[in-house]
Amino acid sequence: MMKKQQNPVKSKGFTIVELITTTFILLLLTLNLFWMITAGISTWHISVTRTANHQNLRLTMNKISLDMKDSNVGVFTNNTSTSPQAFSFLSAVDSNGMFKTGTDGKPVWQKYVIYYIPTGTKNLVRKEVFGTFTTALTTSQLTTYCDGNGKLIAPNVTGINATPNVSNDSVSFTLTVSDTNKNGKSDTQSMNETVYLRN
Repeated sequence: MMKKQQNPVKSKGFTIVELITTTFILLLLTLNLFWMITAGISTWHISVTRTANHQNLRLTMNKISLDMKDSNVGVFTNNTSTSPQAFSFLSAVDSNGMFKTGTDGKPVWQKYVIYYIPTGTKNLVRKEVFGTFTTALTTSQLTTYCDGNGKLIAPNVTGINATPNVSNDSVSFTLTVSDTNKNGKSDTQSMNETVYLRN
């Protein structure tokens, strides 16, 4: 008995509907992947800017605190509510980095230390003015010294605020920084610290 030969199944290609459906699904997957990559890059840019601002704040606050702690609240001048924002204090650290005291153990003031933001900038500048001083600067004298000269301490600083407290020999100061990341989004951060002055 002879077996009937079966006709082989003819292979058929994609129909136009299947092709369009497959292309649409691939397009959706590609767009989703592109969106995820773009969102990831954007998040990374935000994170980098935020971290840099935080480090900038922390390092600057530490520097100011160390600089200020050996001063005296009675020789502190605050002019942070007007432009240029500035504050100053007397320091007994000489040009060689040595803290100078008299025979009575009290500090011998060597210089004015001035922190300020030059008008029209976002730079925090530190300036030293050496001489024989015993009293705090007046606000008008302080403004005169804010002439754009000095050492750049931190960029992207948009505000400083200082509040001296004579009752407990301390100064509370706030620093604000702001920067824009590569996506055009702004990141603004502030930090506050109270420094107790020792002299």
